[in-house]
Amino acid sequence: MAENRYAVAIDVGATKVLCALVRSDGRIVSSQKEPTAKEDAASLVSQISRLIKDRNRLSGLDGSSIKGVGIAVPGIVESKTGVVVWAPNLPGWRDLPLEKMLREDFGIRIPVFVEDDRVTSILGEQWLGSARLAKNAAYIIIGTGIGAGILVEGKPYKGSMTAGAIGWMLLGRDFMNQIHDEGCLEHFASGPSIARRATEKVRKGSRTVMTAMANNDVDHITSEIVFEAAKQGDKVALDIVKETAQCLGIAVSNMVSILNPEIVVIGGGVGEASDLLLGDIASIVNSYSQPYAAKRVTIVRSALGGNASLLGCARLVFDRT
Repeated sequence: MAENRYAVAIDVGATKVLCALVRSDGRIVSSQKEPTAKEDAASLVSQISRLIKDRNRLSGLDGSSIKGVGIAVPGIVESKTGVVVWAPNLPGWRDLPLEKMLREDFGIRIPVFVEDDRVTSILGEQWLGSARLAKNAAYIIIGTGIGAGILVEGKPYKGSMTAGAIGWMLLGRDFMNQIHDEGCLEHFASGPSIARRATEKVRKGSRTVMTAMANNDVDHITSEIVFEAAKQGDKVALDIVKETAQCLGIAVSNMVSILNPEIVVIGGGVGEASDLLLGDIASIVNSYSQPYAAKRVTIVRSALGGNASLLGCARLVFDRT
């Protein structure tokens, strides 16, 4: 029987950091979740280092069994050097030599591999999720930001460095003045934008159960509240969800026409409510994508949910060691 190998997986998000010890068959042996340290870049790197060391210490395994650390970052990563070029939702994370800092400043002795969460998410779904057996696929991550992991002929595709940054996708001329520093699609369909649009409607006098769900504090309306209210039949929430699904449908339709994937997986924090989104997204794809591509694509919810990127981090280690 082959000896089990293990990896420490770290999925860094704008609001939380997930850390797990993962076995080479994909089993999550142990895991931990913490709010993301946001004081500055150094505090978050220190948090990541502590989580790695804690996971090693608590595993009870000898050092040779843990093959490395895989880290996913929500931004642009230079894969060969482990430098985070830009992570806009993490304060101070620009041209940050994360791999080098962990090795030299914090004494991490096992191999460290840093990737953007678009790559790790599609790797996770390819390994154990909805994209198993697919050679050409896309994983749409909808959370604090929006991105896409792209699989071409069985391998993650990054282009020159930033392929999959679909949060910047233009939705049309009428939207161009509202892009600012976020990107067009992200401005309308990310978690914070969904909450923002709900807050704006309440402040303009719309009557909705979301107000009570937020304890009468409109600033506490979240995308989770919007989707829960929509499930209860709240008209204001349903309208926002419909608008969101239409924006995402346009983006997915364009991706299907350009990439001709076998499968498109919808995931991320907002993607976990995809039961309210998939119908409209699929309808737009069927109506507006290149017809032959539309006939051959399947659009599904993530099978791994919040663990897709985490498991992709582990797969990264096993593929590279």
